[in-house]
Amino acid sequence: MNGSSIFRCNMMITRKYIFDAYCQWLFSFILPVAKGLVDFLKDKPSAVKRTSGFIAERMLSVWLINNHIKIGKLPILTIM
Repeated sequence: MNGSSIFRCNMMITRKYIFDAYCQWLFSFILPVAKGLVDFLKDKPSAVKRTSGFIAERMLSVWLINNHIKIGKLPILTIM
């Protein structure tokens, strides 16, 4: 979508009907994608095995923007 921002970590706080709509859309294609990647990624490092998770992260941004969802942003605390 030619954007330069992303909503990372597949996290959101929202109403149930919005979350359900997002999940219905996401899982309509992410599960078949993940199934297709199983054999291809079986001998790859663990980070590569998270490919479907990385795709889902990017798709959250696409879905939020395409559905004109009002977005408020909060900081994410990363503890290492």
